[in-house]
Amino acid sequence: MADHAVTSSPEHSGNLRTSAFGAAGKLVRRLSLGALVIFAVLAAGFFLYLSEIDRLAYGNVNSPVDGIVVLTGGKARIETAIELLQDGKAKRLLISGAHPESSSADIRRAVKGSKSMFDCCVDIDTAALDTVGNAEQASNWARMNGFNSLIVVTSDYHMPRSLIEFQRKLPSATIIPYEAKSAQSAMSRLFADITTINVLLPEYAKYLAAVLRLGVREKTNRVALASALAM
Repeated sequence: MADHAVTSSPEHSGNLRTSAFGAAGKLVRRLSLGALVIFAVLAAGFFLYLSEIDRLAYGNVNSPVDGIVVLTGGKARIETAIELLQDGKAKRLLISGAHPESSSADIRRAVKGSKSMFDCCVDIDTAALDTVGNAEQASNWARMNGFNSLIVVTSDYHMPRSLIEFQRKLPSATIIPYEAKSAQSAMSRLFADITTINVLLPEYAKYLAAVLRLGVREKTNRVALASALAM
Protein backbone atom coordinates (compact mmCIF):
# COMPACT_ATOMS: atom_id res chain seq x y z
CA MET A 1 0.00 0.00 0.00
CA ALA A 2 1.41 3.32 -0.98
CA ASP A 3 1.98 5.88 1.77
CA HIS A 4 0.04 9.08 1.39
CA ALA A 5 1.82 12.23 2.66
CA VAL A 6 -0.46 14.51 4.62
CA THR A 7 0.14 18.11 3.59
CA SER A 8 -1.69 21.36 4.15
CA SER A 9 -3.27 23.01 1.21
CA PRO A 10 -2.10 26.55 0.31
CA GLU A 11 -5.53 27.81 1.23
CA HIS A 12 -5.33 26.24 4.69
CA SER A 13 -1.83 27.68 5.31
CA GLY A 14 -3.04 31.10 4.25
CA ASN A 15 -5.93 30.90 6.70
CA LEU A 16 -3.52 30.01 9.54
CA ARG A 17 -1.28 32.95 8.70
CA THR A 18 -4.27 35.27 8.49
CA SER A 19 -5.53 33.98 11.85
CA ALA A 20 -2.10 34.46 13.46
CA PHE A 21 -1.76 37.99 12.09
CA GLY A 22 -5.30 38.75 13.24
CA ALA A 23 -4.57 37.54 16.79
CA ALA A 24 -1.31 39.50 16.88
CA GLY A 25 -3.14 42.59 15.63
CA LYS A 26 -5.78 42.26 18.36
CA LEU A 27 -3.06 41.88 21.00
CA VAL A 28 -1.24 44.96 19.74
CA ARG A 29 -4.48 46.96 19.71
CA ARG A 30 -5.32 45.86 23.26
CA LEU A 31 -1.84 46.68 24.51
CA SER A 32 -1.96 50.06 22.79
CA LEU A 33 -5.37 50.81 24.29
CA GLY A 34 -4.14 49.74 27.72
CA ALA A 35 -1.06 51.95 27.40
CA LEU A 36 -3.23 54.87 26.27
CA VAL A 37 -5.57 54.42 29.26
CA ILE A 38 -2.62 54.24 31.68
CA PHE A 39 -1.08 57.35 30.12
CA ALA A 40 -4.38 59.22 30.37
CA VAL A 41 -4.81 58.25 34.03
CA LEU A 42 -1.24 59.26 34.89
CA ALA A 43 -1.57 62.54 32.96
CA ALA A 44 -4.84 63.38 34.75
CA GLY A 45 -3.21 62.44 38.04
CA PHE A 46 -0.28 64.73 37.28
CA PHE A 47 -2.54 67.75 36.86
CA LEU A 48 -4.42 66.80 40.02
CA TYR A 49 -1.03 66.65 41.74
CA LEU A 50 -0.26 70.19 40.51
CA SER A 51 -3.60 71.35 41.92
CA GLU A 52 -2.77 69.65 45.21
CA ILE A 53 0.57 71.48 45.32
CA ASP A 54 -1.17 74.83 45.02
CA ARG A 55 -3.88 73.86 47.51
CA LEU A 56 -1.40 72.82 50.20
CA ALA A 57 1.27 75.41 49.62
CA TYR A 58 -0.53 78.40 51.07
CA GLY A 59 -1.35 77.16 54.55
CA ASN A 60 -2.34 79.74 57.15
CA VAL A 61 -0.89 79.74 60.64
CA ASN A 62 -3.70 81.48 62.49
CA SER A 63 -2.43 80.67 65.98
CA PRO A 64 0.89 79.45 67.41
CA VAL A 65 1.69 75.74 67.32
CA ASP A 66 4.21 73.63 69.22
CA GLY A 67 7.01 73.28 66.70
CA ILE A 68 8.28 73.98 63.20
CA VAL A 69 10.07 71.42 61.02
CA VAL A 70 11.90 72.59 57.92
CA LEU A 71 13.14 70.06 55.37
CA THR A 72 16.50 71.10 53.96
CA GLY A 73 16.90 71.53 50.23
CA GLY A 74 17.28 75.24 49.77
CA LYS A 75 18.17 78.41 51.63
CA ALA A 76 14.65 79.82 51.16
CA ARG A 77 13.16 76.95 53.15
CA ILE A 78 15.28 77.67 56.24
CA GLU A 79 14.78 81.42 55.93
CA THR A 80 11.01 80.93 55.82
CA ALA A 81 11.11 78.71 58.91
CA ILE A 82 13.29 81.23 60.77
CA GLU A 83 10.79 83.99 59.97
CA LEU A 84 7.97 81.88 61.41
CA LEU A 85 9.96 81.25 64.58
CA GLN A 86 10.81 84.95 64.90
CA ASP A 87 7.13 85.79 64.52
CA GLY A 88 6.32 83.58 67.50
CA LYS A 89 4.46 80.94 65.49
CA ALA A 90 6.07 78.09 67.47
CA LYS A 91 8.29 77.29 70.44
CA ARG A 92 11.11 75.48 68.65
CA LEU A 93 12.44 74.78 65.16
CA LEU A 94 13.94 71.56 63.82
CA ILE A 95 16.12 71.85 60.71
CA SER A 96 15.94 68.31 59.36
CA GLY A 97 18.33 66.72 56.87
CA ALA A 98 21.23 69.14 57.30
CA HIS A 99 24.61 68.11 55.90
CA PRO A 100 26.58 66.22 58.58
CA GLU A 101 29.47 68.66 58.25
CA SER A 102 27.25 71.74 58.66
CA SER A 103 27.28 73.10 62.20
CA SER A 104 24.56 75.20 63.79
CA ALA A 105 26.85 78.22 63.40
CA ASP A 106 27.35 77.50 59.68
CA ILE A 107 23.61 77.36 59.05
CA ARG A 108 22.98 80.44 61.19
CA ARG A 109 25.52 82.48 59.23
CA ALA A 110 24.13 81.25 55.89
CA VAL A 111 20.62 82.49 56.71
CA LYS A 112 21.75 85.47 58.83
CA GLY A 113 19.92 84.14 61.86
CA SER A 114 20.12 85.38 65.42
CA LYS A 115 22.70 83.59 67.59
CA SER A 116 20.48 83.86 70.66
CA MET A 117 17.56 82.31 68.77
CA PHE A 118 19.65 79.44 67.41
CA ASP A 119 21.16 78.76 70.85
CA CYS A 120 17.74 78.86 72.47
CA CYS A 121 15.26 77.35 70.11
CA VAL A 122 16.79 75.70 67.02
CA ASP A 123 17.71 72.01 66.74
CA ILE A 124 19.69 70.50 63.88
CA ASP A 125 19.10 66.99 62.50
CA THR A 126 21.85 65.51 60.33
CA ALA A 127 20.58 61.91 60.30
CA ALA A 128 17.73 62.22 57.77
CA LEU A 129 18.75 61.37 54.21
CA ASP A 130 15.36 61.67 52.49
CA THR A 131 11.74 62.63 53.10
CA VAL A 132 10.97 59.42 54.97
CA GLY A 133 13.97 60.11 57.20
CA ASN A 134 12.78 63.70 57.73
CA ALA A 135 9.43 62.41 58.96
CA GLU A 136 11.08 59.84 61.24
CA GLN A 137 13.43 62.38 62.83
CA ALA A 138 10.63 64.93 63.19
CA SER A 139 8.47 62.28 64.85
CA ASN A 140 11.21 61.49 67.39
CA TRP A 141 11.80 65.21 68.01
CA ALA A 142 8.09 65.94 68.49
CA ARG A 143 7.64 63.07 70.95
CA MET A 144 10.76 64.04 72.89
CA ASN A 145 9.42 67.59 73.28
CA GLY A 146 5.80 66.60 73.80
CA PHE A 147 4.69 68.44 70.65
CA ASN A 148 1.28 67.69 69.15
CA SER A 149 1.14 70.35 66.42
CA LEU A 150 3.75 71.12 63.78
CA ILE A 151 4.28 73.49 60.88
CA VAL A 152 6.09 71.72 58.03
CA VAL A 153 8.12 74.02 55.78
CA THR A 154 9.37 72.84 52.41
CA SER A 155 9.12 73.73 48.71
CA ASP A 156 5.58 73.65 47.31
CA TYR A 157 6.21 70.77 44.87
CA HIS A 158 7.57 68.68 47.76
CA MET A 159 4.66 69.36 50.11
CA PRO A 160 2.14 66.65 49.07
CA ARG A 161 4.64 63.81 49.57
CA SER A 162 6.03 65.36 52.76
CA LEU A 163 2.55 65.50 54.32
CA ILE A 164 1.92 61.84 53.51
CA GLU A 165 5.13 60.82 55.28
CA PHE A 166 4.52 63.12 58.27
CA GLN A 167 0.93 62.01 58.71
CA ARG A 168 2.10 58.39 58.51
CA LYS A 169 4.67 58.94 61.29
CA LEU A 170 2.56 61.35 63.37
CA PRO A 171 -1.04 60.24 62.77
CA SER A 172 -2.45 62.01 65.83
CA ALA A 173 -0.57 65.31 65.39
CA THR A 174 -1.87 68.43 63.69
CA ILE A 175 0.32 69.11 60.64
CA ILE A 176 0.17 72.54 58.97
CA PRO A 177 1.85 72.92 55.55
CA TYR A 178 3.76 76.11 54.85
CA GLU A 179 5.64 76.61 51.62
CA ALA A 180 9.01 78.24 51.16
CA LYS A 181 8.35 81.47 49.29
CA SER A 182 7.39 81.01 45.64
CA ALA A 183 6.30 83.72 43.22
CA GLN A 184 4.05 81.51 41.05
CA SER A 185 1.76 78.54 41.36
CA ALA A 186 3.06 75.17 40.18
CA MET A 187 0.72 75.20 37.20
CA SER A 188 1.85 78.69 36.17
CA ARG A 189 5.52 77.76 36.46
CA LEU A 190 4.99 74.68 34.30
CA PHE A 191 3.37 76.64 31.47
CA ALA A 192 5.86 79.51 31.80
CA ASP A 193 8.91 77.23 31.69
CA ILE A 194 8.49 73.67 30.40
CA THR A 195 11.86 72.67 31.91
CA THR A 196 10.12 72.83 35.30
CA ILE A 197 8.74 69.42 34.39
CA ASN A 198 12.23 68.01 35.08
CA VAL A 199 11.57 68.73 38.76
CA LEU A 200 7.84 68.06 38.87
CA LEU A 201 7.71 64.69 37.09
CA PRO A 202 10.28 62.89 39.31
CA GLU A 203 8.56 64.30 42.38
CA TYR A 204 5.18 63.17 41.03
CA ALA A 205 6.58 59.63 40.64
CA LYS A 206 7.85 59.70 44.24
CA TYR A 207 4.48 61.03 45.39
CA LEU A 208 2.67 58.14 43.68
CA ALA A 209 5.07 55.68 45.34
CA ALA A 210 4.32 57.26 48.75
CA VAL A 211 0.57 57.05 48.11
CA LEU A 212 0.86 53.36 47.12
CA ARG A 213 3.06 52.61 50.14
CA LEU A 214 0.52 54.28 52.44
CA GLY A 215 -2.32 52.36 50.79
CA VAL A 216 -0.53 49.02 51.23
CA ARG A 217 0.24 49.84 54.86
CA GLU A 218 -3.38 50.75 55.62
CA LYS A 219 -4.64 47.58 53.92
CA THR A 220 -2.14 45.49 55.92
CA ASN A 221 -3.29 47.16 59.14
CA ARG A 222 -6.95 46.48 58.31
CA VAL A 223 -6.18 42.81 57.60
CA ALA A 224 -4.21 42.50 60.85
CA LEU A 225 -7.05 44.15 62.83
CA ALA A 226 -9.65 41.87 61.22
CA SER A 227 -7.52 38.82 62.04
CA ALA A 228 -7.11 39.95 65.65
CA LEU A 229 -10.86 40.54 66.04
CA ALA A 230 -11.63 37.12 64.57
CA MET A 231 -9.46 35.31 67.12
